[in-house]
Amino acid sequence: MIRMTRQASSAEMFFVMKHLKDTGLSVEAKLPCHMIANALNLRFFGRSEEVAKIGDTLNPEKDDDDQLKVMATYGLGGVEKTQIALHYANTSLKLYDAITWISSETQIKITQGLSSFAKKLGLAKGDDAKDDSIASAKVQTG
Repeated sequence: MIRMTRQASSAEMFFVMKHLKDTGLSVEAKLPCHMIANALNLRFFGRSEEVAKIGDTLNPEKDDDDQLKVMATYGLGGVEKTQIALHYANTSLKLYDAITWISSETQIKITQGLSSFAKKLGLAKGDDAKDDSIASAKVQTG
């Protein structure tokens, strides 16, 4: 899941997400692998309709010809968009081989997030793990 901001290009994010799906990570990666910013918020309640909508849209068990599934949340600040997404991510761990939470506030944060995920997956080793650009490319290309 990628947090979208004004500074990140939507087309760029969808391109990265498409490549994450096409990588065939299960061959080399340590799976399952989940890297989510926050643990399950025990104070989160309500919003079951919104969480169910995300689940219906992104459910990998639905047969949709293996198409990339994308969903964006939007709204005013403070209406708990992030908490809804975090709740879905934390309660859906068993559905996905890999889940990551990447901040997209700046290009540097995207690269660092992808690099951290590559290291956790076991795709970036040795010298590759020292260079964030190379490590993040490993996630994008598998």
